[in-house]
Amino acid sequence: MIKHWFNLSKKRFGIENVLYIFLFTEGPITFGPGIMASLNLKENIRSGNDILRGKVKYVRESKRYFDGLAKRMANLGLSIDILSATLNDIGLYEMQSLKNLTSGLVIMAQDFDHDIFTTSCEKNVRSKNGVMEMIFNAKFKIQTKVLMYRSGIGLGSPLLNQKNEQIGWKLGSLHRNSNVGFIFDCKTNRREDQVSYIQIITQYQQSDRKLITRVTTAARVVGKLQKFKQGFDQEAALILQARMFTFGTHLEEDLDLVRRIDRSLIHFVKKFGESNNHLKLSSSMTLYPNFHTT
Repeated sequence: MIKHWFNLSKKRFGIENVLYIFLFTEGPITFGPGIMASLNLKENIRSGNDILRGKVKYVRESKRYFDGLAKRMANLGLSIDILSATLNDIGLYEMQSLKNLTSGLVIMAQDFDHDIFTTSCEKNVRSKNGVMEMIFNAKFKIQTKVLMYRSGIGLGSPLLNQKNEQIGWKLGSLHRNSNVGFIFDCKTNRREDQVSYIQIITQYQQSDRKLITRVTTAARVVGKLQKFKQGFDQEAALILQARMFTFGTHLEEDLDLVRRIDRSLIHFVKKFGESNNHLKLSSSMTLYPNFHTT
């Protein structure tokens, strides 16, 4: 059904149009190219460990199908919300790219008429003065001087130019409390206390079809490590680090995740430690390792 609608919308509306999709479901797909489960009652209900160990039928093919569909939807600027009337397995593992790449939401409750479900849906689509309190097909084109843009973190997908180079980030939809992180790196040939510039050109469309463009430019002095330490935001760094560990990652054993976190913390201490002989950080960074271990 999604594939049929997708092909129809591409022919009818063309490229880069605001379309917001709601997928209502009460269980996994049992037929078609994205099949996740069989109707055979003899098959056991799968678990997360079964998926992790590759013991579940259909998972690989289904995930490949939805990954491809999600990339095509993201390229068109579409967004999809998954609304589930059950708390059981509906195939979110296979469909996670639909939500992540198009910056959609997942709302789950025991039934479609449950109070939590209805109020969540109402908050999701509420409007003010006839305009929804959310924006669509948002694009962040990033230009820098001295600094180098590396990637975006969180929901959404890379914004590419004609040479297939990443120049920013794009999201199918954004709410008022949505946020996205950007990673920058300093060029190796920079001068001490050199001023760097970051310009973010944001373009999005409202529900009343108005196309809005905003330009934000910021200047920051980069170079000396001591000044960087003094302005280090531990809580913001923790949130960004958590997103790097969770978004876009595959299902993995808990121990593997712990190892990745430990390696990141060791690299952080080596980079910003006060001395190579003992574990001591600047006063503006002392809480950051504690966040890692909790």
